[in-house]
Amino acid sequence: PGPPGSGISSQGPPGPPGQPGGPGRQGPQGPPGRPGATGPGSRGDPGFPGAQGLPGPPGNPGRPGSPGLGGGPGGPGPKGELGVPGFPGPAGPPGDRGVMGFPGPKGDSGTVTGIPGPPGRIGPPGPSGPPGFPGPKGELGPSGPSGLPGPPGRGLPGPPGPTGPAGLRGPQGGPGFPGAKGESGSGFPGPSGFPGPQGDRGPPGLPGTEGEDGYRTFQLMTRHSQTTMVPQCLPGMRRMWEGYSLLHGEGNERAHGQDLGAAGSCVRSFAPMPFMFCDINYQCHYATRDDKTYWLSTVSTQAELPESPVSGTDVLRFISRCVVCEVPSTVMAFHSQDTTIPDCPLPTADHRWISLWEGFSFFMHTAAGEGSGQIFSSPGSCLERFRPAPFIECHGARGTCGFFANKFSFWLASVPSDYDPARNLQAYEPRDGRVREMVRNQQPVTEMEKMVGRCRVCMMITDNVRIKITTGTGTGPVSGARPGVIIADPRLPPRQPAAQPRPNS
Repeated sequence: PGPPGSGISSQGPPGPPGQPGGPGRQGPQGPPGRPGATGPGSRGDPGFPGAQGLPGPPGNPGRPGSPGLGGGPGGPGPKGELGVPGFPGPAGPPGDRGVMGFPGPKGDSGTVTGIPGPPGRIGPPGPSGPPGFPGPKGELGPSGPSGLPGPPGRGLPGPPGPTGPAGLRGPQGGPGFPGAKGESGSGFPGPSGFPGPQGDRGPPGLPGTEGEDGYRTFQLMTRHSQTTMVPQCLPGMRRMWEGYSLLHGEGNERAHGQDLGAAGSCVRSFAPMPFMFCDINYQCHYATRDDKTYWLSTVSTQAELPESPVSGTDVLRFISRCVVCEVPSTVMAFHSQDTTIPDCPLPTADHRWISLWEGFSFFMHTAAGEGSGQIFSSPGSCLERFRPAPFIECHGARGTCGFFANKFSFWLASVPSDYDPARNLQAYEPRDGRVREMVRNQQPVTEMEKMVGRCRVCMMITDNVRIKITTGTGTGPVSGARPGVIIADPRLPPRQPAAQPRPNS
């Protein structure tokens, strides 16, 4: 094509076709021409491609495409990130009750000292103390005034008699009362007149010193019921106080036991932790460690053992009660080391023995390696009830009490009468078996029950003691109690009154 024209041309008639010209050299691109008038024209040849234009503005978003065809299942995706913890689920149902475990190890001592609590209320006044010892004998009081002199004698002096032979020298007589002055006479002085009549009674003398009190033994004996009922003192005894049966205590992993026949084993008040401890820093502590106390219990069968430790007022139904009695004479326990109950000693010329109760020979007990034992001459070594688990353990820091597997009781066993260490050289035959509670004169049934040693508690009786018992002087609050029977014990069936057992003759 030719070079573009200039200006605006009017539409003329089409001319004849010209001869095709030869191709010329490509000239520079001219500026764009003005738009020409519209009109019918022939389509020109395509122009040369122009230079790349500037990028145009973004186009309008297209219409949404139609849904694609369903794809096949995809492969497993990559592992997701750890999610946040979920909310807690609902609480599950309670589990079954577990068996009682062994006591845990002793905890470390605390570092914080608690604030002292307010002072407790003033307790009731204590009982009157025992009478004091007799005071020293007072000095001799002044003598009373002399009586009035008697009237003068009436005898007249007689004539002097002949001098007799000298007699034997008699004992020196006491000084006579001065006689009245006689009339003057002649001759030798006559013999002394007869003594005058006794003078009038003089005024009373000063009061004498106070005499000593009558003889008292002031011996004490403790009796334990092994029930929740308080036992009674027997006839001839005087009730001193009642309380709870303390067996032994453990502090700083050391145990100290009580003689069950002495008054110290019957404390007036019960608490799982009845003691405190003090150190050299002048600091005292209460219930800050796992110290323990052990008490005679009331449990008689395995079914009565609690499944878990008890606390609060429930503890009291497992603690044995006791009473302290003043006795008028010696009380002593005798053991047979046999299944037969021994008799009291034979009487002598000045005393004899009567039976107070019969029972079972309690030897000793242990708890986690520590424990204590009984004195065989003490009435505390002869318990009126045989029980394999005769005591309960209380924890001071927790205030709970319970029965645990590492607690054992020991009892004297029966020894065959024909046993001779020189002849019976073979080893002991091991035995074990079930036992049950036995009370006083109850007969054993199993072989192990027949091995438990028996005992009897007796009191020595003199004539003065026998009068006290017969007249009821010094009897406790319940008179007529039979030896060996606890008044109003709910564990015993009703019994008909029995005659007072006669002393051994």
